[in-house]
Amino acid sequence: CVTALQPDHGVCETDHVPGGDGQLSHALLPGEKGPQDACGVFGVYAPGEEVAKLTYYGLYALQHRGQESAGIAARVSFALVMLCCTRRRRAIGSASLVARSASSADTRFWYISLSEPVRTLTGTIADFSYGDTRVSGGGPPVDGSEQDYREYEAALRLDYEATDRVGVFAEAAINTRDYDRDISSGSLRLGSDGASVLGGLTFGGDGKLTGEAGIGYQIQSPDEPTYDDINAFLARGSLVWEATGLTTFTLTAETEIDDTVTGTSGGSAVYTFKAGVAHALRRNVTITAGVGAELQNSSSTISVEAGGEYKLNRSLAVVGDVVHKHSSDSSTSSDETTLTMGLRLQR
Repeated sequence: CVTALQPDHGVCETDHVPGGDGQLSHALLPGEKGPQDACGVFGVYAPGEEVAKLTYYGLYALQHRGQESAGIAARVSFALVMLCCTRRRRAIGSASLVARSASSADTRFWYISLSEPVRTLTGTIADFSYGDTRVSGGGPPVDGSEQDYREYEAALRLDYEATDRVGVFAEAAINTRDYDRDISSGSLRLGSDGASVLGGLTFGGDGKLTGEAGIGYQIQSPDEPTYDDINAFLARGSLVWEATGLTTFTLTAETEIDDTVTGTSGGSAVYTFKAGVAHALRRNVTITAGVGAELQNSSSTISVEAGGEYKLNRSLAVVGDVVHKHSSDSSTSSDETTLTMGLRLQR
């Protein structure tokens, strides 16, 4: 049955109420058709807020003895998500009763609120320079300058917050690798262009333990016409633990495609694993340290590093680090130390 509030009596009654026509109305005038579609309706328009939760509290405030069921629908930017019930597709009882019975065998009341996406556009210019390599046992050093290149990358990332602890993200990027030398010592054209897509989940929200995990795909096209395109599935994950307000520990794992200047292929997938710690000495001074490992085909690399960051203001910081790597494969091994200094601009 349907209840209608009679203004003259101030009570709910069910007699002599005309049937609904599919359109909600207040039924304030005698003889008008009462709202048959729902007893209580509450709407919220609040971009960026958890509208489903707000709607629940609104329904709770509107509930009355005649209420027979409860359900919520939330409109997000790309879909209509139905939020209510479970087995019966809607729950029987008042809003508060439905919420309390969330773990019962017959009904479950839950909600998901996806906020407006956070759009992040980044541009990166990275310069890679390789010095001479000393040969163990003597002999002239090996010139490594033909490996010097500059990489330009642009990426767009969208982040949605599904709940206060779980979110989803999607990322697309393009890159160009421009070598200082157009032709290698083996008469091969150097350089490549690539694109990648990545998607996954972020988690955390309590400020202590956060992270993300995603999978994707990358294609890199070498400039050398005799080389085939390099394709690889990507995986990327990170875990950040804020042990104290000053100290943070980080674990990361990543897959990417690295170019080569010799051999029969333009490159291959590289798997990188890192563990690091950062400690803030002052509000604008942070020191870092870490260890890492890289796997590429039959070779492996172990690295240790130390660095720091000095923030000049909210947007500009001076960054630098020293990295020592020990690389080995089935027949050779080598050591290298790299010093990097730069500026980071963040808006």
